[in-house]
Amino acid sequence: DRLVDAVSATVVARLKADGKGEQRDDTPARSVAAPDEDFGSAITALKARAGSILLAYPDYLRELARIPGLLDQGSAGRGVGAFVALLAMTVAAALAAEALFRNAWLAVRRRLAARVACGLGRTGRGSLIGLAVLDGLAVGVVWLIGYGAIASWFSGGDAQSRLAALVLMGVLSWRVYMLAFRLVLRPDLPGARLAVVADEDARTLYRRILVLVLAIVAARSLTRVLIAINAPPDAIAAGQIGANLVILAVFIAAILVSRQAGAGWFAGL
Repeated sequence: DRLVDAVSATVVARLKADGKGEQRDDTPARSVAAPDEDFGSAITALKARAGSILLAYPDYLRELARIPGLLDQGSAGRGVGAFVALLAMTVAAALAAEALFRNAWLAVRRRLAARVACGLGRTGRGSLIGLAVLDGLAVGVVWLIGYGAIASWFSGGDAQSRLAALVLMGVLSWRVYMLAFRLVLRPDLPGARLAVVADEDARTLYRRILVLVLAIVAARSLTRVLIAINAPPDAIAAGQIGANLVILAVFIAAILVSRQAGAGWFAGL
């Protein structure tokens, strides 16, 4: 904010010097006598903030190390190992149920995709909507299992229950985001694909977007965990910067290895 204010002050001062800027009488006067000093102080403050965040990485690691100890305080009498195993089985069951639901309707989905491939008239639009509904119901199975597990096994207010709810809702968010990309790329139903890309390119793009979205959801969830355990603000900021750098690296890698498929997709819009 201070950087933006300093740049704004510099622009106002330059416009006034050129005779092109006008200050309304009812606008509070801004101090623009020394915009260079304002900008310099903003840079100094930014450097100080960056330095404090870099020094907070040991605190960030210590906060991460606290999490297993907090999870050992579950009200259901579960140890950390039993909790992690139960949570992992719940996530696996939710994802497996989504895949099984989608495969159970595979014949219907293929017929709808064939109708879409024949043309985008009223029948084609109805088939697209039908496919979207079936895929949405598959994601709904993830929601059903997640909330069922929260109600049955993670219903308390202890650290285990709160973390389990956070993880399961993160998994649900991941599948909802991927639903949008599935509707466009259709890695398993080329007849209903909206993006103009080859089959292998569609599958490749979908897999890489899947990893990227999962990394974003995981980073966001970890930040929420740090906030929940009352980690210091600088430690939380350090974790966010580190996670964003990882996400940026994954994003750049996905772009580099998928540039031809992506170019074909955008060229066909």
